[in-house]
Amino acid sequence: MRTTVPTTLSTLALLVSLSAPGLAVEYYVDQAHPQADDANPGTEEQPWLSIQHGADTAVAGDTVFVKAGSYVERVRLQNPGEADSLIRFVATPRRSVLMHGFTIDGGDYVSIESFDITRSDLFTEWDETQGFFVRASHDPIVDNNIHEQPSSANTGYWHHPLPVDVHVANNTNYSVQAGIMVQGSEW
Repeated sequence: MRTTVPTTLSTLALLVSLSAPGLAVEYYVDQAHPQADDANPGTEEQPWLSIQHGADTAVAGDTVFVKAGSYVERVRLQNPGEADSLIRFVATPRRSVLMHGFTIDGGDYVSIESFDITRSDLFTEWDETQGFFVRASHDPIVDNNIHEQPSSANTGYWHHPLPVDVHVANNTNYSVQAGIMVQGSEW
């Protein structure tokens, strides 16, 4: 069989583009799925079990869709996105994921959308008593339901470097000690 150079180069280019870093990936977390496991590839058919695994895996441009359920988790986000390529965490359907909040520690350019966040006596460290504890910049926090918090719904870290350009919008906060405690600039 004879293979031409253009065909071989086209095939090679396709393989390189499919494996190139920086391509956005959609992942799924669904604890109600009977085969959910953090060892899975994170597809809708083979979802992950924990939101934290999504936080540890996702990189710039990726979206982690979290399916409905009650997750006994407080997620720590450290992986950064990029200005034109956010990492997104999206509860689907809207506000159907009950969990215990996010600590965004160095995860610049991370978007968190549509979660239902409440307190838990399991999480008592100083950065775990807020719905969102933000020690990062350029993070949209939108359309979340935050309630029953012993501290604030949203808190920006109060030491340097201070968070910059955190976008908090369309959240519902109730039964919290304070709504938004802003440190930093351009909130």
